[in-house]
Order: sequence, then structure tokens, then C-alpha cells
Amino acid sequence: MRRPGRVWLAAAAATVVVAGLGWAAMPSASAATNLVTNPGFETGTLTGWTCDASDSVVTGHAHAGTYALQGAAGNDTAQCTQTINVVANTAYTLSAAVQGAYVFLGVSGAASTQTWTTSTTYTTLTLTFTTGTSTSLTIYIHGWYGQGTYYADDLTLTGPGGTPSPSQTKTTSPSPTPSASPSKSPSPSPSPTPTGTPPPPRDPGQGRRRLGVVRRVQRQRTGCRVR
Repeated sequence: MRRPGRVWLAAAAATVVVAGLGWAAMPSASAATNLVTNPGFETGTLTGWTCDASDSVVTGHAHAGTYALQGAAGNDTAQCTQTINVVANTAYTLSAAVQGAYVFLGVSGAASTQTWTTSTTYTTLTLTFTTGTSTSLTIYIHGWYGQGTYYADDLTLTGPGGTPSPSQTKTTSPSPTPSASPSKSPSPSPSPTPTGTPPPPRDPGQGRRRLGVVRRVQRQRTGCRVR
């Protein structure tokens, strides 16, 4: 017959083992999370991205999976961008598998940096940066003018996700009624002073009066009457 003390110790040990297994099954709170939407273009579309018309999703050129981004850089750089909410003053790492001539990977907004490569096979570009006070980060990938087709796949941004900024609340007060009188137009810039012969006077009598003055001056100078 088992003693009660031994039964209690066995039950307590089993509880500790089960709790340990449950703890091991829980994911780590610091586990890296990819913040990029549709990072490998496996939706078969450009969902989540804002791209130039020269970008498309293709098969047969994937770094992993089935699909990859294809950019035909000609008259433009075949750029794709995605804006992501991040945490201010926090470190992040951005990476992408790329192939082609002059392929650029970079960020703007909460941080600003970029890198590029030229490679005939897939190579990985990586950026490590720290955000500033802004919490809106735009990641981008593109080629260069006239350099032809490039491919990109498996974009990853690791770090804590930010909270979307609340949308502006619309004011309920009505807009002020516009005044019936038109707004005052800005004063026009003064025209440059014209050169050459000045225009004739607008008042015809002014010309006659000016002619009389000229004649009196001439009479005084010559001592004779000028008709």
C-alpha cells in the first residue's frame, strides 16, 4: 500500500512536467515576425504593394516557392513600395533576395537608407537600421533606368510591429458660409518701365496745352513769335 506522502509527491512532479511542456510549447515573445505583406508574392499578385506599370508577378524565376517579382526597368525604375507601421526608435532588419543589374533595396520615412547590387544569380541584400520618431516606414525595391529585367523575392522586415495612426476625426461643425463679395485678388507685380518712345497722352487737350508751352519757350529763346 502506497503512503499518502508518496502519492502527493508523484502528483506534484507530474504537474511540474505538464507545466514545463506547456511552457515549452508557447512561442517566444521575442520571436522574429515578418512585417511585410505578401513578402514572397505567393498570392500570384502584387497585393499589398504599390508598383509601377512595368512590374509583374511571374513563375519560373522564384528564389523560393512559386512566384517572384519581375521588374522591367526601362523608362522607369520598375519600383514597388509598401508602407508599414513600426515602433519609433527601434532597430529593424530588411532583407530581400534579388537578381539583375542594379537592383536597389531601401527604406524611407521612419528611416532612410538603401543598398544595391548587380548579380546574374540570386543574392541577398540586407539593411539594418534604427527608426526615428516617425512610425511610418516605406520599404522599396527597384531596378535602374534602361538596365532591363530584375527579379526580387522573399522580402523580410523583422522587428516589432507598430500601431496604425488613428484616422483624423471629421469635425461636426459646418463649414463657414463663403462671403458674397469675392476675395481680394493679389496685387499684380509691377510691369517693367517701358523703353523707347512713350505712348501719346490719353487726354487730347493735354497735347495741345503741352504744344502751347513749347511755343512760348521758343518765343522767349528767339525773341520772335512762332506760329
